[in-house]
Amino acid sequence: MEVSFAGNKDKTAVRSLWDICFGDPPEYTDVFFDHLYKPESTVVARYDGQIIGSLQLFPHTFCMEGQEIPGMYIGGVDVSPQYRKRGVASRMIEFAEKHMCETGIAVSFLVPVTAAVYRSMGYSGLSWLSEISGPSSALSPFALTDTSLIPAAEPPVKAYTCFTKQFSLFLSRDEKRFTDEIFPLCDAECYVLDNDAGYILFSLKNGVLQGYECAWRNEEAFRRILGFILKQKEAESFCLRLPADGTARKLLCDTSVFENRRLHAMAKKLRPVNFTDSMENYINMVGWF
Repeated sequence: MEVSFAGNKDKTAVRSLWDICFGDPPEYTDVFFDHLYKPESTVVARYDGQIIGSLQLFPHTFCMEGQEIPGMYIGGVDVSPQYRKRGVASRMIEFAEKHMCETGIAVSFLVPVTAAVYRSMGYSGLSWLSEISGPSSALSPFALTDTSLIPAAEPPVKAYTCFTKQFSLFLSRDEKRFTDEIFPLCDAECYVLDNDAGYILFSLKNGVLQGYECAWRNEEAFRRILGFILKQKEAESFCLRLPADGTARKLLCDTSVFENRRLHAMAKKLRPVNFTDSMENYINMVGWF
């Protein structure tokens, strides 16, 4: 088995393997491979000349108490079914981590389906998110009727910045991150509160409001976002991705009214960094999972 970065002619094979392993809707895969895929950021494993595994690398910057830390997100780790449990993913990640070390990356991170596999490679828990779901009507006791959300005229960078001030560790985002990655992958609408007090990034299909990200300055702003969801007459049910602590936990996560699925980001330090998983943090790879 050989592991390397993808070549210019490997795109079709990488996409075919992605389709086999993930089964994403074609419109999602089209957006990724038409706009975000880069062979120089794609690690592939080959056996007898055929691609049997791949993963994607995307640089991100962590912000920690005023300090910027270079990080790399590992996404789309896939291995052909007949070659699984043979160390293919481990070899690709080792290759990727070696590249990161050579290019000054301090932290490798991912959001795995199965955490145990990555613990054996030196990854540990970094952040928990909750996906809260249930009937929209059940939000009524927690929502404010004064919503005042309007369609976003530009990426909500200021609102995101206000929201992340409550965390000791978070991912930096600029306008380009929203326009080039988050918005295309989600194919979602963005509605904002006045004075950059918060926003919701969501889609509404088949009676389900899928909230990929909610950001809020304070509890009142969060309650106004919940009120906005209640006002969507076509939304019979909802699913919101939220930080597992703080306001969201107080109102929604610790109640038996809603289902609560936990999503776990994991990280590996490639050089000394002073953050720990006990820090209040927010790591949401919008559009990736």
